[in-house]
Amino acid sequence: MCDFRTIPLDIPVPGQSNAEDPMRLELENSLRAYPSRMPNSTKPPMMLSFSGGSEHGAYGAGILAGWGGTGDLPDFQVVTGVSTGSILSTFAFVNEPEKAVAGYTINSESELADVYAKPKDGKPDLANFETLVKYGSFANLDPLKERLGQFITDDVLLRVATKHDGGARLLIGATDLDSGRPVAFDLGDMATRYIASQVSGDGKAGQWKSCYIAAILASSSAPLAAPPVFIDNTMYVDGGMRFGMFGDPTALVQMAHWRGDAPDLKIEDDIYVPAPITYAIIDGTLDLPTPSCPKADASLCTKDNPMGGKEGVHKDWNIMSLAMASERVLVNQVYRFSALQLEDDACEESGCFNFLRIEDDVADFDFTYLDPAKSAPETLTCNQWQQIDIETDDPIEFQKRYMRCLISYGKAKVGEAGWGS
Repeated sequence: MCDFRTIPLDIPVPGQSNAEDPMRLELENSLRAYPSRMPNSTKPPMMLSFSGGSEHGAYGAGILAGWGGTGDLPDFQVVTGVSTGSILSTFAFVNEPEKAVAGYTINSESELADVYAKPKDGKPDLANFETLVKYGSFANLDPLKERLGQFITDDVLLRVATKHDGGARLLIGATDLDSGRPVAFDLGDMATRYIASQVSGDGKAGQWKSCYIAAILASSSAPLAAPPVFIDNTMYVDGGMRFGMFGDPTALVQMAHWRGDAPDLKIEDDIYVPAPITYAIIDGTLDLPTPSCPKADASLCTKDNPMGGKEGVHKDWNIMSLAMASERVLVNQVYRFSALQLEDDACEESGCFNFLRIEDDVADFDFTYLDPAKSAPETLTCNQWQQIDIETDDPIEFQKRYMRCLISYGKAKVGEAGWGS
């Protein structure tokens, strides 16, 4: 039992007042604390939101490492994350980009997930579906749990707790599957309990660290891919079922749009908080994967007509392929809506909203890597490295060469965007 402090993330229905929305109040209180926490700063408060994206979190890690050209991150007032973004969020909050990179630099998929059966050509096969019936998922995240324990150290938790005590907030999203509602876990509150236990010697420090890590696992446990996580006798799964990323549906837009003679948020006489600057990192493309030929006769699909037109028999379907295809469409839609909501919430002036995602140019991005099986480094594109991963290791999700390429790509993209420079 963690007795976790959670904050509801429900979006109000039309006509419903959001004046007492818990997340809105949470962010307002955090922004009000900003002048006291950063008394000598001339910069506006900054908020960073990470999306989910599984192995594509390597791209987010690369962005952190390349921020400002050196990886020296801003002192964020609010950091939020979902799924793989929940892993990145702690290291962004405490300015530890090198730990984010190290976490996504793997030598084997087994460092992150215990896969019950190998896929076929990078896609789930019959054996995977058999294990799905037996175990309820394609894999478990026990290796990730152990890995997080190595990177989330006493020093990291102390720094999280210190910022939390000053009013900054570190929040990660998960879905309470018992009720179907999305919630945010307050990691800063849990880190504060951990440090208090270390000081008092009450013997509960290990419990609070386990709870901290359990929340990250809950946020990352996509149904089918990994089993749900139970916290406080409640079943949680991936936050991406409800939000691709989150800030607050109303708080930031209210803050940012209080314009006029007093353009910023007035705290008290002569004390104002500038409208916050929002950064959003999509650990993915926001595009659906390239569709395969839907025809029974694949020769009907050509480069100029990849779907084969109206003529020709459509290939047969089964319930698992239908479910997985539907899941991809729904997730893509949720992530697009979430990113658009953050953009709408940000202030309208130049620089208020900053957004990066994996773009089409990743297919042509060159990355040099020394494969242990080779005698010399080789330079290939990210897509080519991904194909080698499939042919060599055939992981179900985490492709070690491709992830290294994404880290390098993330560094290059944040450099082009000029974040922090």
